[in-house]
Amino acid sequence: MIHRRLPRFESDQPLVDLQRSLRTIRSADLSPDELLLHSGGPISDISRHSLLMAPAFHRTLLKQPSPIDTSENTLISSPLKGELQFPEVPPMIVEVQQWDGKGWITREVSNASNLAEAMRFARLGTTQPAPDGLPSLGTVTGLLGYDLVQWTSPVDILSRPNEGTVLGILYPLDAYIHHNREFDVITLVSAENHPWANLPIAEISIVPQKPLETIHPLNPVSTSDAHHAHQVQRIIESIRGGHLYQANYGRTWSGPTHIHPWEALERLVEINPAPFSGWLHAPDLDLAIASSSPELLLEMDSAHVSTRPIKGTRPRGIHPEADAAEVTTMLTSRKEIAEHMMLVDLEMNDIRRISREGSTIWADWRIESLPNVHHMVSTITGSPDFDVDVASALQHLFPGGSITGCPKDATIAAISELEEAPRSAWTGSLGYEDPLRNQGVWNILIRTIEAHSTEDGWHATVKAGGGITVESDPASEVEEAKLKAAALIEACWPKSNLDPLTQPVSAEPRIEPIRIVDDRTSALLTRLHTGSPRVHHLLNPPRVLFVDNLDSFTWNIVDELRICGAEVIIVPGRGPESNVDIDVLLDTHRPSHIVLGPGPSEPTASPLTMAFAHWALDTDSPLPTLGLCLGHQALGIADGWILNRTPTGAVHGVPMSIDHVSSGLFIRSEDSPTMMRYHSLCITPVKDNTKQRLAANAWVEPTGLIMGVEAIDRPVHGIQFHPESCGSPEGRALLKTFLDLGCDASRGRLVDSTQISEQQD
Repeated sequence: MIHRRLPRFESDQPLVDLQRSLRTIRSADLSPDELLLHSGGPISDISRHSLLMAPAFHRTLLKQPSPIDTSENTLISSPLKGELQFPEVPPMIVEVQQWDGKGWITREVSNASNLAEAMRFARLGTTQPAPDGLPSLGTVTGLLGYDLVQWTSPVDILSRPNEGTVLGILYPLDAYIHHNREFDVITLVSAENHPWANLPIAEISIVPQKPLETIHPLNPVSTSDAHHAHQVQRIIESIRGGHLYQANYGRTWSGPTHIHPWEALERLVEINPAPFSGWLHAPDLDLAIASSSPELLLEMDSAHVSTRPIKGTRPRGIHPEADAAEVTTMLTSRKEIAEHMMLVDLEMNDIRRISREGSTIWADWRIESLPNVHHMVSTITGSPDFDVDVASALQHLFPGGSITGCPKDATIAAISELEEAPRSAWTGSLGYEDPLRNQGVWNILIRTIEAHSTEDGWHATVKAGGGITVESDPASEVEEAKLKAAALIEACWPKSNLDPLTQPVSAEPRIEPIRIVDDRTSALLTRLHTGSPRVHHLLNPPRVLFVDNLDSFTWNIVDELRICGAEVIIVPGRGPESNVDIDVLLDTHRPSHIVLGPGPSEPTASPLTMAFAHWALDTDSPLPTLGLCLGHQALGIADGWILNRTPTGAVHGVPMSIDHVSSGLFIRSEDSPTMMRYHSLCITPVKDNTKQRLAANAWVEPTGLIMGVEAIDRPVHGIQFHPESCGSPEGRALLKTFLDLGCDASRGRLVDSTQISEQQD
């Protein structure tokens, strides 16, 4: 292995300058593919490193297979109405290619049933550790397009790419140049037989950046503002119907451009620097990606796994006072905070799914101000489970929740219906995976240009959007998307006919912590700083059978139950594997408690949940049963209550005080605990129903909306809020109260790890 420090360059972005200049000395027999992972903007904890790939000798293409046979299923479903399908998706095509000095030759064609399996095909088995903690040779880097979601989510999408479409490109690194921005150190790492082993960097003349000029301006074709607003209104109606909580809709600008995508990237590096920017060019595939993304999907090493969702956006102000006022407006907005907290809870769920129990925390919450927008950003981190590598982590996290919505699977299906086309690279990922060190970093491709070369020149596509909640204003959402796209449009189509309202202010980037501006931010910051929980070890722990209804908070609830000492067995409540008789489940798993989980749409969408709800109320001696949101509503329906839209409107991601009588789950609760509400529907009792088994024991004032029920004669409970949420500081105590129901004297007794070891001995 060659490992040598290179001379410093008088440049703010030395690897961008090197990539431009190295083209002038590239040998004709080397592959022309290029990839740059570029970190721009102020040097901070998220913008310390950049990496430039040397000419590659191998690559792996992930391709769309032949279409699904739908001849036996002609049902046209609408995910916006809660109609989800769960098809058997054929495996993706994986082509391993080699550069032969003249072109790319396919050496092997395989199939992969999921994303993790496909990524492992790209590992060619030749890895060498690099010193100073740098990526190993053999590290895999490249592009994962959004449409790989077909192999990470179980739901059907209505808009699939054409057969043979390239969905991802992965390269094993034989050589690269690394820039440590923090210490301004540039290092070349190379296999000894690679042409870059003796790269004469000191002799390379830095080619200056070309000025951005056009002969005449071109205007991209865009989704109309009216259509955009209409789609936002459709999402809002779907949320009111209980099918979604939040969805991220994207609109498109597309057309021919005089600007080479590399020149567009250089322009973005200058006017819109971002910590997770990138460039990829595969000439034979007629594809180029130029991105100035600020968002991280996954950062992982052997000890930590984290993600950094962005939700909440305001424009930069034209002077310091106006700039500060925009931040205050964002922090005092119930809509912006709710939108962000939904993503915090969702990403907590995704990280908990791959982490050791009790290790996942909401670690940071701050404002990151880019040149033209302010963003609210959180960091969620955990300790990866022992069998989790980067590929399996991506299998569970990809695509990011901030660019799909909540619940994640339901919104993935709804997005395909709304956008009516594949997303391609946008909202996919650029990054790398070092399998030798089990380390990797992958971004989310927002603020991204996808360009394709044609006989007539380059054709560019820009997409931008935002998270839509029930409180969204369609006109404001239209302007937010145009604001996010403005720098990209200017880079591709300079002097185009942009609406003056979308012309961005350009201000200095900065990072600042969230400050307390009201009771809501104060309460959430208190929860943020509570630290890691202590996991309770129990002798004879409660065994919980948990019915998963495709919610994006399932693993939050599971982890909280485990922190309280329970063993949890998860069974699907929706999808092809959910058609199981409850007696079989009870005989197979022998649980002590039942939890009917939350999820989108009405309880009737989950026959297993409804079956358990009837069982809990009709069986002579049922196990302690807890219904959460959809599960709570199922109990109400089973008892003859009425399910309707919430008369005061849908509420998602909003912490509120819950009043209660001190009985059932609330017997140990403080007065009016704060709990996070996520619901569009609610149950109300039927008057004069003498056979009613349930009684209300919690509500919200002044409306009296029912937030909790308990059975009169059995240990059956329902709650219309989320105790596991970051916005529910007392929620864990409530779950512990539930687990204590039905425990005998020996069950649930707290012990320490030494007692457990002694018992095992």
